[in-house]
Amino acid sequence: MYNALKSTECIYLFLTDSKNAWLEPKFPTECFFMAIQVHHLAVLPACRRHLRRQRAHRDLTRMIEHLESHESEWIETPMASRNKGLLKKWREQIKKLENGKACSEVGLLDEELLRGCLKFFGFMARWIMKLVDSSKKGLSVPLPEKISMEVASLPDYLVSDVAEFLLFVNMYAYAVLEDPVMSDIVTFLVVFVCSPNYISNPYLVAKIVEVLFVMNPHIQPVASKIHEMILSHPLAMGNLAPALMNFYTGTFS
Repeated sequence: MYNALKSTECIYLFLTDSKNAWLEPKFPTECFFMAIQVHHLAVLPACRRHLRRQRAHRDLTRMIEHLESHESEWIETPMASRNKGLLKKWREQIKKLENGKACSEVGLLDEELLRGCLKFFGFMARWIMKLVDSSKKGLSVPLPEKISMEVASLPDYLVSDVAEFLLFVNMYAYAVLEDPVMSDIVTFLVVFVCSPNYISNPYLVAKIVEVLFVMNPHIQPVASKIHEMILSHPLAMGNLAPALMNFYTGTFS
């Protein structure tokens, strides 16, 4: 998004157009956009912290194992005192990380919570697709070159949050993705991969492509159902392969 104009400029032009009038948002509308912010400011940062905690635990464990495996080489040297101090420090850090990991898994990896988040992202994806299909004639890709003000004014993180959440759930709670709402999300992913002109940030397109990649059964063996859903999607057939080729040749050429 943000294709030709910045978000604030799009909103300004849209609201100052004589054909458009400002309407007071209703309560459901306020709840919808507040829910978007909750996921962006709370759920996704919590997922990132969990990933960083896992990565730190893995790195510290590797460092401890390496230092212990070479103990015979430094135990009789002046470095012995320093290395023992490091081992003690790293073990204490690992203990804290494990406590934090346990607390995080109790709340963050609750399947009901993740399933509720997935359903909301599915609803949001369906809403964005309705904005994209402004003519109401049905979606077709690539999308029209002219981007409506409503779509251009949407922030990039509406797309990146969906992709980031899918990557997280695919890694830690794949069973959550076996939900009927995935059909809307698959449409959402295919449409934007096949219409990269609607997203000005190439890294955001790369994140969507990464989601398609990890849904490959060779990467995630239980993802065969979603992988088949992507490949057999009416908009993907005849469009997805050329779009991916354009993405890779455009990125690495």
